[in-house]
Amino acid sequence: MKNVYHNSTAQRLAQDMMAVGKATSTNGSSYRIVTISSLRDLLPDRSITDRLVQKYLSTFETTYRILHIPTFQNAYERYWDVDKPGSTEMDAVVLSILACTVCIRTNGSPQYSRNGSTLHTQAVLWMKACEAWLRRQSSKHRTLASLQVRCLRLLALAAASHKTKDYYHEVQAHMGIMISCGMHRDPVHFGDRCSTFEGEMRRRLWATSVSNSFAQDDVRTMLIRVTYLGGDRTTSVHRQR
Repeated sequence: MKNVYHNSTAQRLAQDMMAVGKATSTNGSSYRIVTISSLRDLLPDRSITDRLVQKYLSTFETTYRILHIPTFQNAYERYWDVDKPGSTEMDAVVLSILACTVCIRTNGSPQYSRNGSTLHTQAVLWMKACEAWLRRQSSKHRTLASLQVRCLRLLALAAASHKTKDYYHEVQAHMGIMISCGMHRDPVHFGDRCSTFEGEMRRRLWATSVSNSFAQDDVRTMLIRVTYLGGDRTTSVHRQR
């Protein structure tokens, strides 16, 4: 095939694309996270942030229940009223929400660089910033916000078509974390240690995680349903014969 189309326009374009890819991987400037004091420094203007947050609430949140909308909206209003230094949990939640919706924003004309859409580049930057924030969180005492950011990051990866080849492994790693936190257990088993609000959020995050897992592979994720969603135990019938 290469001999048939030798020195053709398609071959020259392919060579040019390979050269650009090598230059990008060498420089690494497009997806490099700059040194910042907090995640809030990565946020756009409030008007843009408000539109993207509202876009998420009217699209993704109607299917994937990750947030409690009244609680989030109250926290979001206070978030802009107080100038909080450092990287807070609300910074990561808002930034991960923007990463979900920036690629589907309808206002303005998208711009393109040699790496593709600038909106996609921005989404990748925000996802990597959230990923770096998650690495700094305690693996022993996981907070509700950190689990919400993990779920939002998976949605952002799918919406931006980033890491498509590794997305299944990302989902499975996420399921392992959720199970290790006991999110698969019915909150009624925790008694007074789990409030009504916390129990509802645990159910929502687990349902969203299972939905993402089922969407990736219906056959393999049946094991999750049998093992962790109340499937019947196996018996030793052949030993009783």
